[in-house]
Amino acid sequence: MKKQLLFCLALAILLFSCNDASEISKGLIKHSVTLNNDNLSTGRAAEMLLVMDKSWPVEIQDTICALLKKPQSGLPQPEPMFNLYQIDPSLFSGEFTKRTNILQLDVNENYAKTEFITEDNPWSKPQVYVHIKAQSAEECIACIAAHRDEILQNMFANDIAKLQAIFESKPNVQLQNHVQKKFGIVMTIPQEYEIARETDDFLWLAYRTVKNDRFIMIYTSPNKKLTREAMMIKRNYTTRKYIEGETKDVYPQIVEKDDLPLHQELTLWSKEGAQLRGLWETVNDYMGGPFYQFSFINTNGECVTIDGFVYAPKEPKVVYMRQVEAIAKSVK
Repeated sequence: MKKQLLFCLALAILLFSCNDASEISKGLIKHSVTLNNDNLSTGRAAEMLLVMDKSWPVEIQDTICALLKKPQSGLPQPEPMFNLYQIDPSLFSGEFTKRTNILQLDVNENYAKTEFITEDNPWSKPQVYVHIKAQSAEECIACIAAHRDEILQNMFANDIAKLQAIFESKPNVQLQNHVQKKFGIVMTIPQEYEIARETDDFLWLAYRTVKNDRFIMIYTSPNKKLTREAMMIKRNYTTRKYIEGETKDVYPQIVEKDDLPLHQELTLWSKEGAQLRGLWETVNDYMGGPFYQFSFINTNGECVTIDGFVYAPKEPKVVYMRQVEAIAKSVK
Protein backbone atom coordinates (compact mmCIF):
# COMPACT_ATOMS: atom_id res chain seq x y z
CA MET A 1 0.00 0.00 0.00
CA LYS A 2 2.84 2.38 0.87
CA LYS A 3 4.45 1.73 -2.50
CA GLN A 4 1.16 2.46 -4.28
CA LEU A 5 0.74 5.73 -2.41
CA LEU A 6 4.24 6.83 -3.33
CA PHE A 7 3.65 5.97 -6.96
CA CYS A 8 0.32 7.83 -7.04
CA LEU A 9 1.93 10.91 -5.50
CA ALA A 10 4.65 10.92 -8.15
CA LEU A 11 2.23 10.27 -11.01
CA ALA A 12 -0.23 12.95 -9.94
CA ILE A 13 2.44 15.63 -10.00
CA LEU A 14 4.00 14.40 -13.23
CA LEU A 15 0.72 14.59 -15.09
CA PHE A 16 0.72 18.36 -14.67
CA SER A 17 4.37 18.94 -15.58
CA CYS A 18 5.41 20.40 -18.93
CA ASN A 19 8.47 21.57 -20.81
CA ASP A 20 9.09 25.24 -21.46
CA ALA A 21 11.10 25.82 -24.62
CA SER A 22 12.01 29.34 -23.49
CA GLU A 23 13.99 27.85 -20.62
CA ILE A 24 16.19 25.94 -23.09
CA SER A 25 17.66 29.12 -24.53
CA LYS A 26 18.26 30.55 -21.05
CA GLY A 27 19.94 27.31 -20.05
CA LEU A 28 22.28 27.32 -23.05
CA ILE A 29 23.39 30.87 -22.32
CA LYS A 30 23.75 30.08 -18.63
CA HIS A 31 25.91 26.99 -19.13
CA SER A 32 27.89 28.18 -22.16
CA VAL A 33 31.53 27.48 -21.45
CA THR A 34 34.99 27.31 -22.95
CA LEU A 35 36.59 24.04 -21.96
CA ASN A 36 39.34 24.02 -19.38
CA ASN A 37 40.79 20.53 -19.47
CA ASP A 38 42.27 20.92 -15.99
CA ASN A 39 38.80 21.20 -14.49
CA LEU A 40 36.55 19.55 -17.06
CA SER A 41 33.49 17.76 -15.72
CA THR A 42 33.36 14.01 -16.33
CA GLY A 43 30.73 11.64 -17.68
CA ARG A 44 28.95 11.23 -20.99
CA ALA A 45 25.91 13.13 -22.21
CA ALA A 46 22.58 11.87 -20.84
CA GLU A 47 24.10 10.72 -17.54
CA MET A 48 23.08 11.76 -14.03
CA LEU A 49 24.86 10.82 -10.81
CA LEU A 50 22.26 10.14 -8.12
CA VAL A 51 23.63 10.35 -4.59
CA MET A 52 21.07 8.48 -2.51
CA ASP A 53 21.17 6.31 0.61
CA LYS A 54 21.15 2.69 -0.55
CA SER A 55 19.70 1.57 2.77
CA TRP A 56 16.38 3.26 2.00
CA PRO A 57 13.46 0.90 1.28
CA VAL A 58 13.43 -0.44 -2.27
CA GLU A 59 10.02 1.10 -3.00
CA ILE A 60 11.38 4.53 -2.06
CA GLN A 61 14.40 4.16 -4.31
CA ASP A 62 12.30 2.78 -7.16
CA THR A 63 9.86 5.70 -6.95
CA ILE A 64 12.68 8.25 -7.06
CA CYS A 65 14.32 6.56 -10.03
CA ALA A 66 10.98 6.34 -11.84
CA LEU A 67 10.48 10.08 -11.35
CA LEU A 68 13.88 10.88 -12.81
CA LYS A 69 13.62 8.52 -15.77
CA LYS A 70 11.34 10.74 -17.80
CA PRO A 71 11.39 9.52 -21.42
CA GLN A 72 13.22 11.63 -23.97
CA SER A 73 10.63 12.91 -26.43
CA GLY A 74 10.95 12.20 -30.13
CA LEU A 75 12.61 8.78 -30.00
CA PRO A 76 11.28 5.62 -31.69
CA GLN A 77 11.63 3.51 -28.53
CA PRO A 78 11.33 4.72 -24.92
CA GLU A 79 14.65 5.95 -23.55
CA PRO A 80 15.10 8.08 -20.43
CA MET A 81 16.47 11.60 -20.79
CA PHE A 82 19.19 10.53 -18.37
CA ASN A 83 20.75 7.23 -17.40
CA LEU A 84 21.07 7.12 -13.61
CA TYR A 85 24.21 6.06 -11.79
CA GLN A 86 23.54 5.70 -8.08
CA ILE A 87 26.09 5.85 -5.28
CA ASP A 88 25.77 6.01 -1.50
CA PRO A 89 26.46 9.43 0.10
CA SER A 90 29.48 7.93 1.89
CA LEU A 91 31.19 7.56 -1.49
CA PHE A 92 30.45 11.07 -2.74
CA SER A 93 33.90 12.62 -2.83
CA GLY A 94 36.93 12.92 -5.10
CA GLU A 95 36.24 12.10 -8.74
CA PHE A 96 32.52 11.60 -8.12
CA THR A 97 32.18 15.32 -7.36
CA LYS A 98 33.40 16.17 -10.87
CA ARG A 99 30.49 14.54 -12.71
CA THR A 100 28.61 16.77 -15.13
CA ASN A 101 25.12 16.32 -13.64
CA ILE A 102 24.63 15.48 -9.95
CA LEU A 103 21.53 15.10 -7.79
CA GLN A 104 22.16 14.56 -4.08
CA LEU A 105 19.38 13.58 -1.66
CA ASP A 106 20.10 14.44 1.96
CA VAL A 107 17.68 13.32 4.70
CA ASN A 108 17.98 14.49 8.29
CA GLU A 109 15.08 14.74 10.76
CA ASN A 110 16.70 17.83 12.26
CA TYR A 111 16.23 19.90 9.11
CA ALA A 112 13.66 22.62 9.74
CA LYS A 113 12.23 22.48 6.20
CA THR A 114 12.76 20.99 2.78
CA GLU A 115 15.37 22.84 0.71
CA PHE A 116 15.88 22.64 -3.04
CA ILE A 117 19.32 24.01 -3.97
CA THR A 118 20.89 24.25 -7.42
CA GLU A 119 24.54 25.20 -7.93
CA ASP A 120 26.49 25.68 -11.15
CA ASN A 121 30.09 24.49 -11.39
CA PRO A 122 30.88 23.88 -7.68
CA TRP A 123 33.64 21.32 -8.42
CA SER A 124 34.10 21.27 -12.20
CA LYS A 125 32.81 22.95 -15.34
CA PRO A 126 30.27 22.73 -16.88
CA GLN A 127 28.35 21.17 -14.01
CA VAL A 128 24.88 21.21 -12.47
CA TYR A 129 24.64 20.15 -8.84
CA VAL A 130 21.19 19.78 -7.29
CA HIS A 131 21.02 19.24 -3.53
CA ILE A 132 17.73 18.38 -1.83
CA LYS A 133 17.59 18.53 1.96
CA ALA A 134 14.53 17.06 3.67
CA GLN A 135 13.33 15.51 6.92
CA SER A 136 12.28 12.27 5.21
CA ALA A 137 12.66 10.30 2.01
CA GLU A 138 8.97 10.89 1.29
CA GLU A 139 9.56 14.65 1.37
CA CYS A 140 12.46 14.14 -1.04
CA ILE A 141 10.06 12.42 -3.43
CA ALA A 142 7.60 15.30 -3.22
CA CYS A 143 10.37 17.82 -3.84
CA ILE A 144 11.72 15.90 -6.84
CA ALA A 145 8.23 15.60 -8.32
CA ALA A 146 7.60 19.33 -7.89
CA HIS A 147 10.93 20.28 -9.49
CA ARG A 148 11.43 17.34 -11.85
CA ASP A 149 11.17 19.27 -15.12
CA GLU A 150 13.35 22.08 -13.78
CA ILE A 151 16.06 19.56 -12.82
CA LEU A 152 15.96 17.72 -16.14
CA GLN A 153 15.79 20.83 -18.32
CA ASN A 154 18.73 22.39 -16.45
CA MET A 155 20.83 19.25 -16.85
CA PHE A 156 19.74 18.87 -20.49
CA ALA A 157 20.90 22.41 -21.28
CA ASN A 158 24.13 21.67 -19.43
CA ASP A 159 24.68 18.60 -21.63
CA ILE A 160 24.08 20.63 -24.81
CA ALA A 161 26.51 23.34 -23.68
CA LYS A 162 29.19 20.79 -22.79
CA LEU A 163 28.84 19.01 -26.13
CA GLN A 164 29.10 22.34 -27.94
CA ALA A 165 32.27 23.18 -26.02
CA ILE A 166 33.75 19.76 -26.86
CA PHE A 167 32.90 20.21 -30.54
CA GLU A 168 34.36 23.73 -30.50
CA SER A 169 37.65 22.34 -29.21
CA LYS A 170 38.07 20.18 -32.34
CA PRO A 171 36.11 21.88 -35.12
CA ASN A 172 36.00 21.29 -38.84
CA VAL A 173 37.14 24.83 -39.57
CA GLN A 174 37.02 24.46 -43.35
CA LEU A 175 33.44 23.21 -43.27
CA GLN A 176 32.37 25.87 -40.77
CA ASN A 177 33.78 28.58 -43.03
CA HIS A 178 31.96 27.05 -45.98
CA VAL A 179 28.64 27.07 -44.09
CA GLN A 180 29.15 30.68 -43.02
CA LYS A 181 29.88 31.79 -46.59
CA LYS A 182 27.00 29.78 -48.05
CA PHE A 183 24.24 30.47 -45.51
CA GLY A 184 25.51 33.48 -43.54
CA ILE A 185 25.44 31.61 -40.21
CA VAL A 186 28.10 30.71 -37.68
CA MET A 187 27.81 27.25 -36.17
CA THR A 188 30.02 24.55 -34.68
CA ILE A 189 30.64 21.45 -36.79
CA PRO A 190 32.80 18.60 -35.44
CA GLN A 191 35.75 17.27 -37.43
CA GLU A 192 34.05 13.96 -38.24
CA TYR A 193 31.44 15.49 -40.55
CA GLU A 194 31.88 15.76 -44.30
CA ILE A 195 29.74 16.94 -47.22
CA ALA A 196 27.43 14.24 -48.55
CA ARG A 197 25.49 16.42 -51.01
CA GLU A 198 25.24 20.08 -51.89
CA THR A 199 23.09 22.37 -54.05
CA ASP A 200 22.55 26.13 -54.13
CA ASP A 201 20.14 26.13 -51.18
CA PHE A 202 20.94 22.80 -49.52
CA LEU A 203 23.85 21.16 -47.69
CA TRP A 204 23.88 17.62 -46.32
CA LEU A 205 26.63 16.73 -43.84
CA ALA A 206 27.29 13.13 -42.79
CA TYR A 207 29.19 11.38 -40.02
CA ARG A 208 29.08 7.67 -40.81
CA THR A 209 30.37 4.81 -38.69
CA VAL A 210 30.06 1.04 -38.94
CA LYS A 211 27.12 0.99 -36.51
CA ASN A 212 25.33 4.30 -37.06
CA ASP A 213 25.01 7.47 -39.09
CA ARG A 214 24.57 11.02 -37.88
CA PHE A 215 23.46 13.71 -40.32
CA ILE A 216 23.05 17.48 -40.45
CA MET A 217 20.98 19.20 -43.14
CA ILE A 218 21.09 22.96 -43.69
CA TYR A 219 18.69 24.51 -46.16
CA THR A 220 16.90 27.75 -46.98
CA SER A 221 13.37 28.52 -48.15
CA PRO A 222 11.37 31.64 -49.06
CA ASN A 223 8.58 30.36 -46.80
CA LYS A 224 8.36 32.59 -43.71
CA LYS A 225 5.88 30.44 -41.82
CA LEU A 226 7.30 28.53 -38.87
CA THR A 227 4.15 26.61 -38.00
CA ARG A 228 4.23 22.87 -37.38
CA GLU A 229 2.55 22.17 -40.71
CA ALA A 230 4.81 24.51 -42.71
CA MET A 231 7.97 23.05 -41.19
CA MET A 232 6.78 19.50 -41.85
CA ILE A 233 5.93 20.26 -45.49
CA LYS A 234 9.32 21.88 -46.09
CA ARG A 235 11.26 19.04 -44.48
CA ASN A 236 9.36 16.36 -46.40
CA TYR A 237 9.87 18.26 -49.65
CA THR A 238 13.59 18.67 -48.97
CA THR A 239 14.30 15.07 -47.99
CA ARG A 240 12.28 13.71 -50.93
CA LYS A 241 14.18 15.94 -53.33
CA TYR A 242 17.71 15.57 -51.98
CA ILE A 243 17.96 12.47 -49.73
CA GLU A 244 17.39 9.69 -52.19
CA GLY A 245 17.75 5.98 -51.58
CA GLU A 246 18.93 3.42 -54.12
CA THR A 247 15.94 4.31 -56.30
CA LYS A 248 13.93 7.52 -56.70
CA ASP A 249 10.89 6.10 -54.91
CA VAL A 250 12.90 5.63 -51.69
CA TYR A 251 13.22 8.75 -49.51
CA PRO A 252 12.78 9.86 -45.85
CA GLN A 253 9.51 11.39 -44.64
CA ILE A 254 8.18 12.55 -41.26
CA VAL A 255 6.10 10.09 -39.26
CA GLU A 256 2.98 11.51 -37.61
CA LYS A 257 2.48 9.37 -34.52
CA ASP A 258 0.72 10.17 -31.25
CA ASP A 259 1.75 13.78 -30.51
CA LEU A 260 4.80 13.69 -32.80
CA PRO A 261 6.31 15.71 -34.29
CA LEU A 262 6.50 18.18 -31.40
CA HIS A 263 6.57 21.86 -32.33
CA GLN A 264 7.64 24.75 -30.09
CA GLU A 265 8.62 28.36 -30.61
CA LEU A 266 12.22 28.86 -29.55
CA THR A 267 14.76 31.68 -29.40
CA LEU A 268 18.43 30.72 -29.70
CA TRP A 269 21.17 33.33 -29.33
CA SER A 270 18.68 36.11 -30.25
CA LYS A 271 17.39 34.16 -33.27
CA GLU A 272 13.60 33.87 -32.93
CA GLY A 273 12.37 30.67 -34.51
CA ALA A 274 10.82 27.29 -33.84
CA GLN A 275 11.94 23.74 -33.22
CA LEU A 276 10.48 20.49 -34.52
CA ARG A 277 11.26 17.14 -32.95
CA GLY A 278 10.02 13.77 -34.12
CA LEU A 279 10.52 10.64 -36.20
CA TRP A 280 11.34 9.92 -39.82
CA GLU A 281 11.03 6.76 -41.85
CA THR A 282 12.01 5.86 -45.39
CA VAL A 283 9.21 5.39 -47.88
CA ASN A 284 9.41 1.95 -49.54
CA ASP A 285 12.20 0.85 -47.22
CA TYR A 286 12.78 -0.09 -43.57
CA MET A 287 15.08 2.70 -42.41
CA GLY A 288 14.01 5.26 -39.83
CA GLY A 289 14.96 7.18 -36.73
CA PRO A 290 14.61 10.47 -34.82
CA PHE A 291 15.25 14.04 -35.99
CA TYR A 292 15.52 17.51 -34.49
CA GLN A 293 15.42 20.82 -36.34
CA PHE A 294 15.58 24.53 -35.60
CA SER A 295 14.31 27.08 -38.12
CA PHE A 296 14.45 30.88 -38.09
CA ILE A 297 14.02 33.81 -40.47
CA ASN A 298 17.29 35.53 -41.40
CA THR A 299 17.87 39.20 -42.17
CA ASN A 300 17.19 38.56 -45.86
CA GLY A 301 13.72 37.24 -45.08
CA GLU A 302 14.64 33.63 -45.83
CA CYS A 303 13.83 30.68 -43.62
CA VAL A 304 17.01 28.89 -42.54
CA THR A 305 16.75 25.36 -41.14
CA ILE A 306 19.39 23.30 -39.36
CA ASP A 307 18.23 19.70 -39.06
CA GLY A 308 19.97 16.82 -37.31
CA PHE A 309 18.87 13.22 -37.70
CA VAL A 310 20.17 9.80 -36.74
CA TYR A 311 20.13 6.29 -38.13
CA ALA A 312 21.21 3.78 -35.47
CA PRO A 313 18.98 0.71 -35.86
CA LYS A 314 20.51 -1.47 -33.13
CA GLU A 315 21.58 1.16 -30.60
CA PRO A 316 20.09 3.57 -28.06
CA LYS A 317 19.72 6.95 -29.71
CA VAL A 318 19.41 9.47 -26.90
CA VAL A 319 23.13 10.38 -26.86
CA TYR A 320 23.42 10.61 -30.66
CA MET A 321 20.38 12.86 -30.80
CA ARG A 322 21.79 15.09 -28.08
CA GLN A 323 24.93 15.43 -30.18
CA VAL A 324 23.16 16.50 -33.38
CA GLU A 325 20.86 18.77 -31.39
CA ALA A 326 23.91 20.46 -29.86
CA ILE A 327 25.20 21.14 -33.38
CA ALA A 328 21.85 22.53 -34.55
CA LYS A 329 21.59 24.75 -31.48
CA SER A 330 25.10 26.13 -31.94
CA VAL A 331 23.89 28.41 -34.77
CA LYS A 332 24.61 32.07 -34.14
